[in-house]
Amino acid sequence: MSSQPYKRIEKTTLKRLQDCEAHVHFLENAMHDFEYNNSIYYKQIVAELRVLVADNSKNNNGLLIDFLDDIGLEYKFDYDGKKVSIKEFLSSFGACLNMKNFSKAALIREIAQNEGSSHEPKSLPESLVIAHSFQINGLPVHILQIIQDAKYILGASKEIITYFKNNFDYKPLFLDL
Repeated sequence: MSSQPYKRIEKTTLKRLQDCEAHVHFLENAMHDFEYNNSIYYKQIVAELRVLVADNSKNNNGLLIDFLDDIGLEYKFDYDGKKVSIKEFLSSFGACLNMKNFSKAALIREIAQNEGSSHEPKSLPESLVIAHSFQINGLPVHILQIIQDAKYILGASKEIITYFKNNFDYKPLFLDL
């Protein structure tokens, strides 16, 4: 048995765009389920946000962020009265949990790491436990913030895929655009 690491093969640009579209589709479905009084879907929403825009692992900043960087496309959208890139949006203020400020990306990672659909540890950071006590209409305020941010990311992501459909004859596999 060889002790050498296995070889990794780069995905094509088309395959990476299809992967982005698939995760945007999953995010859209989770948002739909959340909107129809299934608040538990915040776990899937935050997990998909992490995959798309806030992974922050060794070689990955998020599927959509890395894709846009690699092809040299900077997409900007309207937020808070100005045009911002997705990176600028993610680096802006997300929430204050137990006296600690989180950017939008850090908030996504914090919730995904501790409560997302792909990770459920046996304990939670004190800041998240306390944050769950601040609620509006039965939902924690920090989760409501994530949902608001997810709406922006979902809209921007769909516009990016539409751009490829309209300008490069991309045929969406999952989204009705």
